[in-house]
Amino acid sequence: MGVVSSKRRLHVVNELKSKALDILFDVIVAQEDTILHKSRSLATCGKSP
Repeated sequence: MGVVSSKRRLHVVNELKSKALDILFDVIVAQEDTILHKSRSLATCGKSP
């Protein structure tokens, strides 16, 4: 299972660890892993946010 977030990886990992949820996820896709973010990505797909 994975997590996708618009937050930076450091913040995502820290948040998951603070709630002891980090062991549940194999993959984390964070802000620095993408070129287009949220609404720009949706617009590329022809969708609106």
